[in-house]
Amino acid sequence: MKKILLALMALVACTTINAKIVKVTFEDNTVKYYVSAQLSAIAFNDDGTATITSYDGNELLKDANIKEVSISTKETVVAVKDIAMSAYSSILPSPNTGKPNTDSEPIGTRNVKQLNIFYPSVDPWGEPITMSGAIWIPMNIWNKEDNSRGVILNSHLTNTSTNALPSTSYPTYESFVLANPLNLDFIMVESDFYGWGATERYPQAYCQGEPNGFASVDCLLAARRILSEMNVNAGELNFNIGYSSAGFDALSTQRVRDKYYRDVLSFDKTYAGGAPSDLKLCYIGMVEMNESSLPVAIPITWVSTKETQRLTLTYEEAFVPKIAEMIPKYIYSKEYDPMTINMRLGTSKVKEMLNPVYCDMESEESKHIQEIFRGMSLNNNWEADPTQCIYLMHTRDDDCIPTESGRALVDYLKKYGFTPSMISGATNLQTNFVTSGSHLEGMVTWYTQMIADIAAWPSKSEKAEMKTSNRLQAKNDPIAIMRHFDFLGFDLRGVVNHILTAEPNLTENGKNNTEVLEAKLNEACIQMGTTLPDMYQMMKDSGVEFKTFFNDLVDYINAHPDQDIFKGDIRSLKSANGEISRIEEYEKQLYDWLEANGIKTPYTK
Repeated sequence: MKKILLALMALVACTTINAKIVKVTFEDNTVKYYVSAQLSAIAFNDDGTATITSYDGNELLKDANIKEVSISTKETVVAVKDIAMSAYSSILPSPNTGKPNTDSEPIGTRNVKQLNIFYPSVDPWGEPITMSGAIWIPMNIWNKEDNSRGVILNSHLTNTSTNALPSTSYPTYESFVLANPLNLDFIMVESDFYGWGATERYPQAYCQGEPNGFASVDCLLAARRILSEMNVNAGELNFNIGYSSAGFDALSTQRVRDKYYRDVLSFDKTYAGGAPSDLKLCYIGMVEMNESSLPVAIPITWVSTKETQRLTLTYEEAFVPKIAEMIPKYIYSKEYDPMTINMRLGTSKVKEMLNPVYCDMESEESKHIQEIFRGMSLNNNWEADPTQCIYLMHTRDDDCIPTESGRALVDYLKKYGFTPSMISGATNLQTNFVTSGSHLEGMVTWYTQMIADIAAWPSKSEKAEMKTSNRLQAKNDPIAIMRHFDFLGFDLRGVVNHILTAEPNLTENGKNNTEVLEAKLNEACIQMGTTLPDMYQMMKDSGVEFKTFFNDLVDYINAHPDQDIFKGDIRSLKSANGEISRIEEYEKQLYDWLEANGIKTPYTK
């Protein structure tokens, strides 16, 4: 009977190779899990032992004494282990090597239970497949000491190595979410994504939108089912987060939710930082900049696009010979981390990687790939749901992903009823295009604002009691706007002070002096190291019209003659409604923690 069962299993594994989880129990009651896409067959010998062979012909086990084999499409926990999540101050210099830099002492540590899972999803072409991922549960929640407030669905950063997966590596950036002074009582969930872990035999779907969106949504839903069966309270809230390429994946996850899962799942908020939202604009902008802080992203994107979109384009056509020759060894092998590949590329200049015909935006070859990227962009075929909340962040000086990519998505979301504001909770679209600094430096602001916002997030019942009028008041509060700009590293208060010092009469009748106001504003911008168009763009990105803001501020100053808003710590300034939000208090706490551990923040003077 056992032989028949095994033979049937082998047949199933060969005929439905991408959709099964195979559990093998041995005579000593130990258990191993395989994804059927990893297997060729389980063949057994005359003595009753069996040999398990992988898809590439390697023997995974030989002459094994197998007690039982079961096949399932249901999500499964395949490993459980205790780990200590540790956040290190060296997070920024070495992005996403997959391992923490332990040369420095951890600045935050938290014990968690890690569950590695297999779960059903779909491949880039909609066919059933089994994927892998991880769940991290803080020990106080695992031990039933505290209830989880909810689940944070994270997307992992740019990856090129099998050693840097959520299910196999030590979590690094994830640790900043759970192992910080705010001690968030949330469970974190993360997919390995297509092309990794259980689907490692296939090329990854880097920046491919729906494939990773489905992988994340399915991972979250499977994790919640698993936690329910394990009697672990997963909480009521759902957050969706990611930065850089992971920001693209987080937004793709929101788009997949909006298109296919509206009746099944709702995110309380999606947080995306530095995302290449418009891939066509990114392509054009990166060629124009001709300098990338993460050059490895260029060949990875082209490889995944060729594979996922099934392009006939060859790498010899797309890349200069040196880069084309490197792709099989450094990209397809999945043996090297991003920083190693960056060094092997030998250049950070886009035009030294791509062939000239793809650096000419008017060539037929370039126009063809532009159309491919346009079809992959997020501002395409997304009927965005304005009942959801989104946070978009992009630094003004991004040296990797052009800021225009994020702005294009803001304009797209506006068409679906999203209204930008830099103040969290004021509208359904929080934006931050104010922070200066490089692509990597922007991560500090993104993590800080995201963590503070989640920590302060109201429960469902509290949110029901929040009044729309209060949110609208916050959106147009000139003191809050000025303070938020300062938090993000731009001294708007200094700009206003320069104007009012030069033209004190503007405090009396500023609404009638728009020409004088603009002239003095231009002077102030020059002194601040920016330009008037940039200033207006920042305000627009933040949902603010400068002249309206200025007039509201003048009205506030006239109504409060005893308060000098230009002196003292700006973080002590109260809003026009007399309040400082919990989010801002948490941001201050996190900034102080980071600065105390040597990490520069936008507030660092």
